[in-house]
Amino acid sequence: MLVRFDRAACAPSAGENLSDTALACGYVDQLHPYRDVQALAGRGPVRPHRQASEYGHLSEAASTLDSLGCIAHHTGRRQQAVEYYEQALPLFRGYADSSNEADTLANLAETHRALGNEGPARAAWQQALALYEAQSREGQAERVRSPLSQGPS
Repeated sequence: MLVRFDRAACAPSAGENLSDTALACGYVDQLHPYRDVQALAGRGPVRPHRQASEYGHLSEAASTLDSLGCIAHHTGRRQQAVEYYEQALPLFRGYADSSNEADTLANLAETHRALGNEGPARAAWQQALALYEAQSREGQAERVRSPLSQGPS
């Protein structure tokens, strides 16, 4: 499933028919890649970000990019995860979704830490912490405070 999904996630280009991409990557229909996203990311499927952006669905585009970042992080493609998270952030900001922005910043920080990029990790955690505190999300704020209080490794 993972190899097939990875081929499909990297294959579509702007304007390409997603059904054709799914079939070319070994799926029997367009719904199977969505099921793989849910299985791998633990989130419900949304339309791929290129199509969603074309129709102004910034929320779906940002959520898809965040999900792809999560999958990339957990499959060892951490630099690609950083790229997905960094693409999702301005979209979340574009429609003032500071809750998902904070979560994506925390995900980005964890990925930077895994890459050994301490400075960018701390910067992302600090931004996430400010948002969590403004949102009164104490549980999430505490999870971000912990690595910040440890100082640089």
